[in-house]
Parts: sequence; C-alpha cells; structure tokens
Amino acid sequence: MAEVVEINIISRVVLDNDILFSFIHEQVEIQGNRTIEAMNNWAYEGLHRLGSKEDIQNLLDTKIVCITQKAVDGYVGLNIEKVDKRFYYTIWFNNNKYENINNFN
Repeated sequence: MAEVVEINIISRVVLDNDILFSFIHEQVEIQGNRTIEAMNNWAYEGLHRLGSKEDIQNLLDTKIVCITQKAVDGYVGLNIEKVDKRFYYTIWFNNNKYENINNFN
C-alpha cells in the first residue's frame, strides 16, 4: 500500500484550479479524465458528480469539491473546502512512487 503525500494551501481568495493541476501534472503522468464531485460534508452527505469545472465556482461557498484523476501508478486529486471565509486546498498524491516515504527525496 502506498502512502499519501498531501500539500495543503489556505487562501482568502479562490485559486485557479488549472494552475494547481498543472503542478500535479508535472509530478505524475495522468491516464484518465477528471472526476469532479461535490458534497455537503466529510460524511459524503449530498454527494453528486459535477458536469464541468465551471460548476465548481458556483459551489465553493456551500460545498466541499473533490477533483480526482487516475495516474499511471495510482491517483491524484485536489480537495477544496471553504471554512470561515478561507479556502482550504489539499493537493494529494496516492502513487506507488511514494511507496516508502522514508525514501522520498
């Protein structure tokens, strides 16, 4: 089982998701399309799949948005949540290349 590597960003403004995903694409080779989902809370209540990334902007004030892509060796993603007028971004990698975090240079 691979370990998950996370990068967390807190911002007062909405960040451009394309810039964040260009960073992700520099780290891993992507194999599949993006899956974009929104939910009310981390208990996955009200979970539904979004049709496009344009829908994200309309939901950020009230929903948690999770974007996931299949990579060659696992999955990568971006979670966005608004808490107290701040946007919390989590970029995560769940790849076999991070199989042992102690060897991560």
